[in-house]
Amino acid sequence: MSVPKNLISVAEFLDMKKSFDSSIRTRLGNQETQSVWFSFENLQAYFAYVEKEAASNNIKVSGIRFHMVAQTKNKKQLTLALTPTYKSNDKHIDFDPVHSSEEKPATLKSLKSDTQKSRELGGILNRAVICPTDCP
Repeated sequence: MSVPKNLISVAEFLDMKKSFDSSIRTRLGNQETQSVWFSFENLQAYFAYVEKEAASNNIKVSGIRFHMVAQTKNKKQLTLALTPTYKSNDKHIDFDPVHSSEEKPATLKSLKSDTQKSRELGGILNRAVICPTDCP
């Protein structure tokens, strides 16, 4: 297995974390999210699920976009929502593989106006463990 292309050093990670802590974090207070955790098993299952659902409609997943979103109950708690993307004209567009049809990805933009489908479970992952709130 080859080494992934986007790896960074621990020093670069610590510099990035320090920059976050000294700029963004100080604006929000001490209880905002410092990290988000997903189990390895849940991520593997999610990637397999997205790939299977997209393939069933002949759609190639180009990547996964990680969106920073706020918890609905505690606005200072951020979390991540993961959405699959497909490539169209050199752009990677978010879509929901569950609500897609044959070679027609259901973009998040198109689902936004479909009240029924937008409220159904689809192919977007969330429910991460929020730190510091839920972490041991």
